[in-house]
Amino acid sequence: MTRRHITLERSKLYREVWSQPLTKLVAIYGLSSHQIKLYAVEMGIPLPPMGHWVKALHGKAAPTPPLPEGDFKPSCTHEIWVNEKEDEVERRMRIAIPGLPAVTLPLPEIAKNIDECLPIVRDMATRLATAYSDKRNWPRVCSPGLFEIAVSPKNQLRALLTLDRAIRHCNQCGLQVISAPKEDSPAYFNIYGMKLTLRIFEPGRRKERELTAAERKQFQKNPEYFYISDRYVFLPSNVLQLDVLQPRYNSPEFTIPDVTTDLFSKRIAELPHRLRLRALRDKLDDDIEREAEERASKRRQLLEEKAAVKRAQLDKLERVEKLADRYNRAAKLRSFAQTLEACGRNSPAGTQTSLDWIRDAADWLDPTVGRHWPEVDDAGTLP
Repeated sequence: MTRRHITLERSKLYREVWSQPLTKLVAIYGLSSHQIKLYAVEMGIPLPPMGHWVKALHGKAAPTPPLPEGDFKPSCTHEIWVNEKEDEVERRMRIAIPGLPAVTLPLPEIAKNIDECLPIVRDMATRLATAYSDKRNWPRVCSPGLFEIAVSPKNQLRALLTLDRAIRHCNQCGLQVISAPKEDSPAYFNIYGMKLTLRIFEPGRRKERELTAAERKQFQKNPEYFYISDRYVFLPSNVLQLDVLQPRYNSPEFTIPDVTTDLFSKRIAELPHRLRLRALRDKLDDDIEREAEERASKRRQLLEEKAAVKRAQLDKLERVEKLADRYNRAAKLRSFAQTLEACGRNSPAGTQTSLDWIRDAADWLDPTVGRHWPEVDDAGTLP
């Protein structure tokens, strides 16, 4: 996330609000229509009245008022947060979408009974007969190698036939179901490396049931602590929804609601394309993450290489400084020996050191001479 500043100029915004609806300016500036109105009022810009653009279509719009003169702000600046990664995903999506397979195949006919369905749907119908019940007391199948289904017994057949139609349409559009019970995963479609599974679900309508005679007696006896777990019953809503989600995730990526039969069929026809779009978005998101990590890795490597060069140069400098220090010490000894010689002394006061010994020690210290000093250099060795 990065911050971006948007500047709205008074004269330009005045021309824009009177030449196009605010809904188009929302897309241009990335601000809400309410925010644009606030900035327009702050800069003293008159706004079109309600119904102006409808009247403009029929040539009955009010004339554009002049821009008022006065001590108004010439511009306003708005700061927004921009998700650069999401913008990059959208840019790449626009480039990649034309290359997706076109889904022009008609929907297959709805099977008349379970025997005409795909094997995976027949297995789900068999499991429903012995499936455990969810909290609504409706059978629910959520087994490895199968798709998930949770509907009322009344709508089981319709749900299975609808799911069969959706799966067969995906198959004829090039998407194959992967059913691997050993993976402990539901059946899924593998699209661009992303696993997407289907779940057909029926929302229930909750209704409070009537209490039995024994329960009413218990309630009258102790109403404060009266509680029964099955106080509510769920009635079929007769409305199905097809959820697309990742295995082991409960929140769907998107949902196809059963509003009307025609609309439901139209949305099922779009299912293969929507599956590809969702998987493509995830793939592009992963690509951007990987590219960012590669750039960060190269940057870290470059910094490490520069740090290694720096350390090598500093080590070399330290070695040179040590040699320079030895050279300075040698120069001091030679200067000292020259001073003693000028004074007519052969050795410093209180020592038995000769001038030749001082000069030999200076030659040993001086890295430009490198004289060998047996008593020092050979002290750690035996003949």
